Amino acid sequence: MNTDISVNMDGGVGGSWKEVTNKVIADNLIDQVAELLNGKARHYYVSDRNTMHEKIVIEFNHTEKCKQ
Repeated sequence: MNTDISVNMDGGVGGSWKEVTNKVIADNLIDQVAELLNGKARHYYVSDRNTMHEKIVIEFNHTEKCKQ
């Protein structure tokens, strides 16, 4: 019996039920951390000459710099 069931959920995530579940949990945790910090989570798709990858950045605590 094959347990690797291909599942598509919102965002087109595919893979086994475990991969899909882990992605949903990670996305929820990222959103919660951004909310706790009164920040904003941003998801980037990065590509350079040799690699492609994803990057998640949580921006928070933005303040104006003092002008001299």
